[in-house]
Amino acid sequence: MARPQAGLIGPAAARVAAALLVTSLLTGCARPRPRPAAEPLDAEGQALAAIPARTDIDSYRAWIGPAPAEPPPAGFAVRQIDGRWWLVAPSGRLYWASALRHAGCGLETDGPVTPYRDALLHKWGAGLFGVKCPARVLDRMAGWGFTAIGTASSDSLFRPRVLPFLTPGLMADKLSIPLAAPGLPDAFLGDLVVKLSPALSPLANWQDAPFCLGHPGGVRADWSGLAASVLALPAKAPAKVEWIRTLREAYGKIAVLNRAWGVSATSFEALRWPGDGKATDIAKADLMSFRARFADWLYAAVLHAIRFADKTHLMFGMAVVPGVTPPEVTAALAKHADVIVVEVGDAEPALPAIEALAAQLHRPLYVIAARPAAVGPAELPAAWSRVMERLAAMSDVVGAEVSDYLPNADGSAFVGWDDVPEILLTEAARRTNDRLLRLHAGQPEPAPKH
Repeated sequence: MARPQAGLIGPAAARVAAALLVTSLLTGCARPRPRPAAEPLDAEGQALAAIPARTDIDSYRAWIGPAPAEPPPAGFAVRQIDGRWWLVAPSGRLYWASALRHAGCGLETDGPVTPYRDALLHKWGAGLFGVKCPARVLDRMAGWGFTAIGTASSDSLFRPRVLPFLTPGLMADKLSIPLAAPGLPDAFLGDLVVKLSPALSPLANWQDAPFCLGHPGGVRADWSGLAASVLALPAKAPAKVEWIRTLREAYGKIAVLNRAWGVSATSFEALRWPGDGKATDIAKADLMSFRARFADWLYAAVLHAIRFADKTHLMFGMAVVPGVTPPEVTAALAKHADVIVVEVGDAEPALPAIEALAAQLHRPLYVIAARPAAVGPAELPAAWSRVMERLAAMSDVVGAEVSDYLPNADGSAFVGWDDVPEILLTEAARRTNDRLLRLHAGQPEPAPKH
């Protein structure tokens, strides 16, 4: 079934009617949330509330089939079972996170009114917007079969205990910490854990939240610029002091280093990176060694700071970009993170690289993708289903968020600017999400016929 082209869809009411028709035909993907009997529901709300509960999942959206782990974990945990990594819910049941990024109601605080938020305010009214809109988001995501609230989502969705969620984690752009390179806190600061703690203290709010999956690391940086940036720092900067110390121990005299690196520095302190295109193999090896130590120290500090704020939940490590993040950085992250976040643009062409990374690390991976593939609207639902099924079938992938909930510029979101769901995407999600637990267990079933 082809998706109508832009301009031929007709009024939003027609799209709502189509969405309700499909919703009434599809069953079994979510447990309806109880509502007060006196609370009136609109047509979409009635259709969502009428969806029968799935019988194969519990309140955490975890799989009832296999026997629960004993004893069950205090919070979501990761365990390897029969060669496959799983998230395990506090119920002890096996869990696979199918999520959407940017779930919420747009700007929920004072600020400019975007076209989307303007549509929501008109729909719900300013007095009910803060209550009605988050409730509808949760009803939709559960009704579409999603089992988690993805990254960069609104915390107004967290407390109702409808879907497990990832917190914002460490927000590195709000840190007041000396940087060794753009976006990279100086890993060799003696009190780095203490300096990270203020940005992580809000995580303590979720320590007793059973639906919290964990906390992303939040450090994003261009590791390729580390060498030039560190060597250009003031002489007393901890990162520069550390690298110069190891270089001095290795080479003894600057003349020896100059020959090895093909440079002409007058002293160790005056040394500058020659540029990636001019660096000798020896210089590149020295950089790899330093970068590995830097990453190890940084990730250890972030992990300890997160653990100080919240000892219950998982650390979803800073994003690895296949083909971009240096291997020694990825290896250092694998030592410290409970789950490694893999971030890609278009998911489908990146699948081979994700598989290669999984084979290299043998650690639990959580995949974040901007969209399933660079395809047109009519092909997007099938691409989304293919990607999610491939990811769920990988033994080391414990969850994925592919595409956004909120409207976006490239048209790959599940909701349009008029707050009407993209019906072909939501239909594909309902069919596919129902199968992901068994796919991850290596028990594929034929796709349901509709």
